[in-house]
Amino acid sequence: MTRLISFRALALAALSAAGIGSAQDDVHKVLQELREQARQQPARTDLQLSLGNAAVLTQNYDEAITAFRAVLTALDPESPEAGDVQLRIGETARRKGDLETATAALRRASALLPDNPAVPGTLALVLDSAGKFPEAEAAYRATLKLDPENAVTLNNLGYLLAMHGGNLDEALHFARAAQQSDPDSLDIRDTLAVVYTRRGELAASVPILVYLNGRDPANEGFRQHLAAALEQKTSRSQAEQQLVAALKADPSPENQQQVAELLKAMQ
Repeated sequence: MTRLISFRALALAALSAAGIGSAQDDVHKVLQELREQARQQPARTDLQLSLGNAAVLTQNYDEAITAFRAVLTALDPESPEAGDVQLRIGETARRKGDLETATAALRRASALLPDNPAVPGTLALVLDSAGKFPEAEAAYRATLKLDPENAVTLNNLGYLLAMHGGNLDEALHFARAAQQSDPDSLDIRDTLAVVYTRRGELAASVPILVYLNGRDPANEGFRQHLAAALEQKTSRSQAEQQLVAALKADPSPENQQQVAELLKAMQ
């Protein structure tokens, strides 16, 4: 999901460096091969690391964390190498939904890799998901100090500020900077529209949201945000009233068709 840490790229690179498989290989077959090699040579940490990487790619998160922890036992716990493994444990636990384990691993990684923006960036995602918004905000800001043009971080911080009582001028600044960094992202356009809505600038937000819903009428977030923007309008046309009702309904194929027709009429 994120530019902060591309686990697939990291994992495939590590597999290749270990001489196991390639980007073209079926990762499930690679995983089976690694399981057998790691069983035969349990002291080889490179195999354990590659096993953990492959397990993440196949969503075997418990197996991945076990493999990464096995690597940790062979490393100096204060080394950058240990920090890299803690980062991998944190990202894996985040994917699993184990936010407590993810937070603990990423806080440890932050002490060992103070200059790596992936660490506070991933920690920010975990804290955001856990509803710890002030801490998430601090982590996003720490990420931007290390990687000022990171579109994901700029976007997420702008959205957090807009949705959780932050400074809306700052939120707009971050959302615009995110769009400048990644102009093709629909999610970033959505964040920009949300910020405009929160600022009461409906003339700016509604056209963006109409466009987004036209591109992806089944996207629940886009639907909710357009409905919220239209409901703020003091005067709505009959078509807009019908659109609000359609956006709030289940996104069945028939409903999506109705939304598409109403959106076309508004354009």
